[in-house]
Amino acid sequence: MSPDEYKTLTLLEVTGDAPVTAVARRSVPLLTSLQNRGFVTVYDGVDPVRGGTRVMMSITEAGRAALIEHRESQAGGQIGSDA
Repeated sequence: MSPDEYKTLTLLEVTGDAPVTAVARRSVPLLTSLQNRGFVTVYDGVDPVRGGTRVMMSITEAGRAALIEHRESQAGGQIGSDA
């Protein structure tokens, strides 16, 4: 998992659903890749400020599982390097 993928998924994990514009500093190919791999879902949500709708993203169970797997692999690498 790339650092940008990890950061994006972690932000969604911690903050919950977020407008796509909040994570738009990431590249469109990155966001598309996360969606295509099933790590995030995109939907139309209510815009409480302006009314109407806005495009929202949320992390999926597959995205959470990918984060867990990545964290475990990183922890395993760190433990092995400390020994």
